[in-house]
Amino acid sequence: MIADAKWKLLNEADRKPGISSSDMYQLYTYTGRYKVDNLQLIYPAQAGLLYQYNYTLQGSNAPKLAVKRLR
Repeated sequence: MIADAKWKLLNEADRKPGISSSDMYQLYTYTGRYKVDNLQLIYPAQAGLLYQYNYTLQGSNAPKLAVKRLR
């Protein structure tokens, strides 16, 4: 697993809660480079957001991405 902490706020109204494309692409490139199937993006705690969002990314190994906020 590869995890990356981001120090920005998310937007729950957004379809993918405000996760930037560049953050997702950054982790996605690690799947090929380091041959991992599980990824995590970790964001600061903030009111009104779910604790975790789960996605399956497209690609040959269909990596799993968990987007979590600190509690």
